[in-house]
Amino acid sequence: MFRRTFTLFSPRIAVAMSGGIDSAVTAMILKEQGYSCVGVFMRNWDNADEDGESRCSISKDFEDMKLVCKHLDIEAVEVSF
Repeated sequence: MFRRTFTLFSPRIAVAMSGGIDSAVTAMILKEQGYSCVGVFMRNWDNADEDGESRCSISKDFEDMKLVCKHLDIEAVEVSF
């Protein structure tokens, strides 16, 4: 596996994270390669705007994302659109 080593400053990469496996593995691989990562969760809608019951709660997704970031020891941030 290719490993990148940085001596002074490592580039910081924002990884769009959902709490799912794809984004978690992406952040893990980048971190293993020596990049400094920050997990970014995008809140693109308001739960109050949803009709009925949602199987995919945005609040649950955000909690999952924060757990993944904690496990990977990377910063977790939320942006709202």
